[in-house]
Amino acid sequence: MYWLSKFENNKFETIRLIKESSFIQLKNDCRTIHESYTQFVVFKYLQLNLKDYLKFINKSTKIITNEIDVRKLMNPHFILEVNKLVLNLLSSFKFFIDNGETFIKRTYGKQSMESHNYSNFLSSQYDNLFGYRFLYKLRNYSIHLGFPIEYLSYENINRPKNPREIFCEIPLKIETNKLKKEIDLFGKKIISEIENMGDEIDIRPLIVELSTSILDIQYYIFSLYNKKLKLSINNIEQFIGNHKNDSNDIIVCYNFKSKKDISKFNSLKVPFEMISDFRNYMNQKHIN
Repeated sequence: MYWLSKFENNKFETIRLIKESSFIQLKNDCRTIHESYTQFVVFKYLQLNLKDYLKFINKSTKIITNEIDVRKLMNPHFILEVNKLVLNLLSSFKFFIDNGETFIKRTYGKQSMESHNYSNFLSSQYDNLFGYRFLYKLRNYSIHLGFPIEYLSYENINRPKNPREIFCEIPLKIETNKLKKEIDLFGKKIISEIENMGDEIDIRPLIVELSTSILDIQYYIFSLYNKKLKLSINNIEQFIGNHKNDSNDIIVCYNFKSKKDISKFNSLKVPFEMISDFRNYMNQKHIN
């Protein structure tokens, strides 16, 4: 027997008994949710690192110049924190695209059209976006040679008469002289592009460009499994009905065994938290 149940306040409440065939269907739909989420959660992890980076950027974009702490900008511990934010973002980006490739190959096959098209899609991002290819290589540079940002400074962004109205920002600049020496890490094309960019590169606009690319890549991957995923989500939501709320879990209990005063059973938790994450993403992207 299979008991479809609500679990709330550390107590089970049976909703109804379900047939084995219904349980198998529910279990398969839950498996689809879990398998899809193994890719989606990597995108969420990347977004968390991007969010941490953006917190710093928002705090360092419009500062009253008279209030800037110059000593803090020169502090190696502060520079380390900034490098940590950047490298966490770039490393999680590499994790994201590599995980996407593995997910697609294992789901559809190494020689599948889906795998081939994904590789072509990434190649087009790399070829068409300098921010993508430079930051991709900058991550490799950092892994081998250390943190890319060696100093921080501030720049005024306006020139009003009132000193209290002068604002500044903290760019994230990297000196190009060291980069130009690493042709093996960057490749000839990127080195030639760097040579035309002066003595320093501010990576902030490049990360903006990369962020847009990340959203495009995730949308592309999601579109591959969207149809199967939506079917499983709809199946689950229709099967459970209105029994799920914010304070409970939906669990199927089965294989009950009792020995003396001890009862044991197996359970299947319906992954509504994952479903909620998918629903939020689909709503943001207007995916029906």
